[in-house]
Amino acid sequence: MKVDILIVHLNGEEIIRNCLKSIYKNTPEKIKFHIKLMLNNSKDNSEVIIKEEFPNVEITKTDKTIGFAQASNMLAKKSKAKYILFLNNDVEVRKRWLDEMIKTIEKHKNCIACQPKVKSYYNQKMFEYAGACGGFIDKYGYPFCRGRIFGDIEE
Repeated sequence: MKVDILIVHLNGEEIIRNCLKSIYKNTPEKIKFHIKLMLNNSKDNSEVIIKEEFPNVEITKTDKTIGFAQASNMLAKKSKAKYILFLNNDVEVRKRWLDEMIKTIEKHKNCIACQPKVKSYYNQKMFEYAGACGGFIDKYGYPFCRGRIFGDIEE
């Protein structure tokens, strides 16, 4: 099965390096994936680093900074894969990170979207609550926050 991993990036050489390293290290060989990365008017050395260290990454560039949604949509239009995965550039994935999502979407034929639980980078026992990740999605794709209840972060 084929998965296109779409990443929008705006500056931050170490951020994108860590993200890409984690994908290549932790994605099982049975999952055929291709990374499409949008350099969203990046002004640092991210492009050089990506080309040197990750030559299989397909790079698209913009000459002005555009919004995340517009950049993601531009990448999605280029995809021919069975599955499209939108991934933030500051994420470091762990072992078997795609397995459960693919199993779920394959098992439930009416499922058109899913998201993983996201743990805090700084404390792996806690959810990351930014962007309401690790929670639930309604039929319109709107996430219900899991990970934070008012001022408390969930374990």
